[in-house]
Amino acid sequence: EQARSTMEMVGSVTAKDTDADGDVDQIILTVANALEGEAIDLTTTTDADSDGLLSDEAVKTHVMIVTYLDKNQRVEDIAWTKTQVGRGDSDNLLEPGEKMELTISLTAVSPVLAAYGTFTLELKPDKGSTITVQRTMPAKVDTIVDLK
Repeated sequence: EQARSTMEMVGSVTAKDTDADGDVDQIILTVANALEGEAIDLTTTTDADSDGLLSDEAVKTHVMIVTYLDKNQRVEDIAWTKTQVGRGDSDNLLEPGEKMELTISLTAVSPVLAAYGTFTLELKPDKGSTITVQRTMPAKVDTIVDLK
């Protein structure tokens, strides 16, 4: 059952500077159901206090945990949202043939991710394998940076 509900990353990883201050505010990536198997629950929790953490919310509905790591910190259960990409039924389940774009907020990260910074994201769904994404920022942080 665990292997039948594994997701995979498809496409590139994008860093986004939403306020033009030279620091990365969001990481964006797309995931799909890897084995055409069981649906993966991507229900989200609203970050009501906008602090970038889901662990402190009064009502938690998410089951996937996203963790951010770099040389200075490990931030568990950071805020993320999802958007259906392409065909799908617009529910919270990542089903065979569907893709979801995940936007991971770095509001809770301090010090911030800047030029030459290396980071790791761990996406841990309730079932299946953890996805580990490791990237290094280039010398200049633009509004949108493709981290390949």
